[in-house]
Amino acid sequence: MELYPIRSVFGFPEMAWSLRQWARRQGARHWVPISGIVEGYELLLARQNGWFVILYSYEFNGSVYSGDYRKWLLFSFSSEEVQTGKLIRRFPRGASILIRVDPKNPNCSVAE
Repeated sequence: MELYPIRSVFGFPEMAWSLRQWARRQGARHWVPISGIVEGYELLLARQNGWFVILYSYEFNGSVYSGDYRKWLLFSFSSEEVQTGKLIRRFPRGASILIRVDPKNPNCSVAE
């Protein structure tokens, strides 16, 4: 079983982050598609739900950057271990992940 940090969070800031990320993903359709590397994980818990964060790195124009992809999880139907385990198997550490990078601001990326 892969270990990862777990933080308790107040859900409203994370929901706002999720909405911003959704809007960013909609505008990123014309950004440059590249491969990133899964570096690690974090679980942000807000009561019986939370966000599983997949941390990734990528190289663009000779510089290295990092980003994260957050997946909303509801734990009332299944345990944390079952749901996070599915994501870890889908995105194992060291695996390639498809992302899009803003060529005007390479520090800005979204996972597909």
